[in-house]
Amino acid sequence: MLTEYDIDRYARQIVLRDIGLIGQERLKSSRVAILGMGGLGTPAALLLTRMGIGFLRIVDRDIVSGTDLHRQVLFNPDDVGLPKVEVAKASLNKMNPDVEVDAIATPILDENIDKLIGDVDLIIDGLDNIRTRYIINRAALRKGKPYIFSAAVEMFGIVSTIIPGETPCLECFYSGLRDEFMPRCATVGVHPSITFLTSAIAVSEATKLIVSGEPSLKGKLLFIDLRSMDFNLLELKRDENCGACGRGLATEIEQPLVELGCARDGKSVYFVNKFIDG
Repeated sequence: MLTEYDIDRYARQIVLRDIGLIGQERLKSSRVAILGMGGLGTPAALLLTRMGIGFLRIVDRDIVSGTDLHRQVLFNPDDVGLPKVEVAKASLNKMNPDVEVDAIATPILDENIDKLIGDVDLIIDGLDNIRTRYIINRAALRKGKPYIFSAAVEMFGIVSTIIPGETPCLECFYSGLRDEFMPRCATVGVHPSITFLTSAIAVSEATKLIVSGEPSLKGKLLFIDLRSMDFNLLELKRDENCGACGRGLATEIEQPLVELGCARDGKSVYFVNKFIDG
């Protein structure tokens, strides 16, 4: 139920015919997980918090680096060295204390992904590697959770809305990729404009799913090229032999025990992808 305060605070989006009072109530009662608090995840968290989402789970294993500050909108110089999710939660709580923010500092693994997404309505991709995206894709299929896939590097971005049982899954159109052969922000760079734009489109898709159930990129892949200002929309087709959602054999997703992250602030950062008891 919306309060008088809600109606006043969100007045400029309530008057949108795409949202309205009913849509705002749906936003307030919805639960969203953003996996990754980097250049894509932080703008998405900011927008959803300002729009009055009811529950927001933010997940990231990383700490804030000086190289993050030009594009990761929730962080400031004083935050360098602190856990991203804790800094993001504090910023989001100030922005809108009515939004429940659940901050989880953890790697995303086969062992914990079902728990991370089990009690949310949809998933937004804020990641920077394909291996973890495959883990999320398969978990979304198992749990029947809509998954908004997005990625950005250099001046290029892509977005697609994946709905289990209705659309092609991520591995139907992006299968067999390996992170070591993919361009990374640390080596080719990333323009802040492309992360903000890609993230904003992902949030638009999320709100459409919540409010009307009719996202624009359902079964489609949007390519954004800010260098040439080209926006291209590709119709996707399900691969009946897909190892994730079709009749093909699923390939194993490699999960290294220790992983070297991008060098930052003159230091190397290693991540241990294993839960340790005690």
